Amino acid sequence: MKPVHRRTFLGNMGIAALAGYAPKQLFALQTTFSNEGSVKFPAGFFWGASTAAAQVEGSPSVDGGGESVWDVFLRTPHATKDGSTNVVADDEYHLWAEDLKLIRQLGFNAYRFSASWARIMPEGTGRINSKGLDYYDRLVDALLAAKITPFLTTYHFDYPEALQKQGGWLHADSAQWLADYAHVLSARLSDRVLHWLTINEPNIFWGFGSEIGMMPPNQRLPDTDLVRGAHNILLGHGKSVQAIRAAAKQKVEVSLAFTGLLSLPANESPGDVAAAKTASFAVRKVQVIPGFAPMGMLSAAWWLDPIYLGRYPEDGLKLYPDAERLAKTEDMKTISQPLDYCGVNLYFVPHVKAGANGAAEVVPEGPGYPAFSLRLGAYSRRAVLGAEVSLRGLQETNRHYGKRLVERRRSRCRRKGTRCATRRVPEFLSQVIVARFSGGHRSKRLPALVAVGQL
Repeated sequence: MKPVHRRTFLGNMGIAALAGYAPKQLFALQTTFSNEGSVKFPAGFFWGASTAAAQVEGSPSVDGGGESVWDVFLRTPHATKDGSTNVVADDEYHLWAEDLKLIRQLGFNAYRFSASWARIMPEGTGRINSKGLDYYDRLVDALLAAKITPFLTTYHFDYPEALQKQGGWLHADSAQWLADYAHVLSARLSDRVLHWLTINEPNIFWGFGSEIGMMPPNQRLPDTDLVRGAHNILLGHGKSVQAIRAAAKQKVEVSLAFTGLLSLPANESPGDVAAAKTASFAVRKVQVIPGFAPMGMLSAAWWLDPIYLGRYPEDGLKLYPDAERLAKTEDMKTISQPLDYCGVNLYFVPHVKAGANGAAEVVPEGPGYPAFSLRLGAYSRRAVLGAEVSLRGLQETNRHYGKRLVERRRSRCRRKGTRCATRRVPEFLSQVIVARFSGGHRSKRLPALVAVGQL
């Protein structure tokens, strides 16, 4: 039997898979499919693909690129089950034009990708590899020519190995290192790239990489160092927001993306709603992976409270008291730079009910939901696929940080005469995020809530 090329397979199966798994709520958004397989949404709605440089580009050292922590890790015997590395990966570095055709065939109007820090700055700081920047020039130009809007993530897990050898995020200069790199990207690409993300999923790469050591840089830090590194990451985000805007050739939109480990209430009873809010935003250590230590750095509130409220959550300070001495006024002001949207990556959003003493208990999903089995220790559950769970997950984050977030976005859209995707986000998650942040001293700067990750 003749092997099927992965791009041919995706091109033939992409729309069929979407039609099979997308819930009725998505198609209620007046979605139509043309004969060419394109997807048409209302004006102002971005529907696209999301990738990371380390996952898809391949050829990390070609044309003068440097090493990332993932390059080093993947050379380790048994790092992956079948010995796969990122030397080739999806070979997007060479086959990006084919991937662009695939994006168009699937009817996408947006593409979120990340730049490789070590490809652009092989030592992490200082010298700039012009050939690395040239690659992203070509990619951005081609996307725009195809009427596909680029969303650029500056840092998506592939930390330069040269900087990791100097201490990584524990180094006092680590926040500035990220900001300097972000400045280089903005100076080169902001004349064409409007939408920016500073960091992808800090709760994931720091929790899994430095709390339990399951991914690069494979270290298990004590709480004191965990807190210091997390603070530097947050500071790096804030400084990068400043750097991107300072170097921008036009008015840009900037934020970051985090993984929303969120829950929905089984019903609208006060007990279930309270249980869902606690499960979504409490800062506590939970055993996620069997055989590994409990994790606290996955908490959304640990990262989002400093960014949107300018302070660490109270329960987080009880768990990590060392953060209090790091929370200097100037640092928190930098961390809480005003953002243009709140980016959320959602993979699963379970329903919970109030159990004994009000503690959240996961409720199995009913029949009829397309689902896959996901076992993550205390998080074991059937994870619902498709846009329905992601959109509903966004609602909870939104409610948590204050109703004014959506109201301000709608008001701005009315003034500009544009349509907003936020009005299509189901109410529960929207209200939960906004409710949390509405009392913050920087809540007047809350942006719109959007999904920037996978649906």
